[in-house]
Amino acid sequence: MSSSGFNLEECAQKIQAAYRGYLIRKHFLAVRLRFERIVKNIEGNTEVIWKSHYLCKPIFQNPQILARLKEIDLRKLALTRELENVEKAIHERKQILRNNN
Repeated sequence: MSSSGFNLEECAQKIQAAYRGYLIRKHFLAVRLRFERIVKNIEGNTEVIWKSHYLCKPIFQNPQILARLKEIDLRKLALTRELENVEKAIHERKQILRNNN
């Protein structure tokens, strides 16, 4: 141990570890970008989404499919509201028939 309280060997190991981490992150980013280019060449207009900066499974999203799913959700909402209105009308008509009898 030196007079300043730092062990030169430990300091050197920490610097080396930080540098190796930097190199790995840089390499991983290059791999991810290469992977995204390959997906775009094969799938066309598909977006690759990464949930983490670390090694993880990518998610593929096609904007056309997402737009269609949104349309389906909106149609489902409209049909649900229409069904609620029909059920309400049926309930009201039953009440009227009960009151007339």
